Amino acid sequence: MKEAYYEYAYDVQAITITGQNMELLGYLLKVADSRYSAGLSPYSQTIRLQVELAKLEDRLRSLSDLTQPLRARLNSSMGLPPENPIPPPSEIPIMIADMSDEEILKGIEESNPEIRALMIQASAAGQGVKLAERNFYPDFTFGLEMIQQDNARSGDPLHNGDDPIVATVSVNIPIWFEARRSAVAEAANKERSLKRQASGTLDRLNAAMQLALFKYRDAGRKIDLFQNTLVPKAEQSMQATLDAFQAGTQSVIDLIDSERILLEFQLAYLRALADQGIYMAELESLLGREIPCKIHSLTIRPPLIKVH
Repeated sequence: MKEAYYEYAYDVQAITITGQNMELLGYLLKVADSRYSAGLSPYSQTIRLQVELAKLEDRLRSLSDLTQPLRARLNSSMGLPPENPIPPPSEIPIMIADMSDEEILKGIEESNPEIRALMIQASAAGQGVKLAERNFYPDFTFGLEMIQQDNARSGDPLHNGDDPIVATVSVNIPIWFEARRSAVAEAANKERSLKRQASGTLDRLNAAMQLALFKYRDAGRKIDLFQNTLVPKAEQSMQATLDAFQAGTQSVIDLIDSERILLEFQLAYLRALADQGIYMAELESLLGREIPCKIHSLTIRPPLIKVH
């Protein structure tokens, strides 16, 4: 369910960001038209902006068409009808694990249900070996038996009519040793097989956990990079290029390049936010329980671009 939520949240936020960039290009197209009408710029600049705007419109349509399938998938994971309305998420929260990598890796053997089931089966098989080995030892059966009798016509009149109690002991001595050896060997083979299966499964899950941890940490690094460095720098570059374009000292090609870079950085930032949540959900699935996290809400803001 968490993966479905983050994909849905990414799609909604990507639509918002793409729409904001379309508004900016739409304004710049009007500026280019005005400058062309005044004879201040060639018509090729207007065409280039029209082409770029058409590309963004196509991207926006694709993102919008994806919304309903993602919403249906999220509803399905919650047991709701596909058409059930879901409010669009206003943010993609940052998930910071409150456990170290070592604690997460160590916990997989204790919490993962698949590993626990195999270990229980292996332990039961070990008990089966012990039970099979006991068949090599004699079985002793002890008992007490009361013999009912009528009044005797002769004998000791003091105990006449008493029912005597007889103690019994029986011994079952094993003689079919080959069959018993086969039973022990079969039980031991089953135990070894389950232990190997548990060990192999643990190795596989540890490898998957380490890869998911890397992807989770890598998404966190990208969030920091895009949030604090690349997106702000791209906004500054876009602002400088826009000012120069409006002053007539920069071409529309430079402006389009700056807009493309800004949009790609913004979308990559959103993708990193969604990926971090998705990989956290994958870690929890491998671990078999929720991982305590510090959640930081983050509302995606529009680009800080001023047009004059």
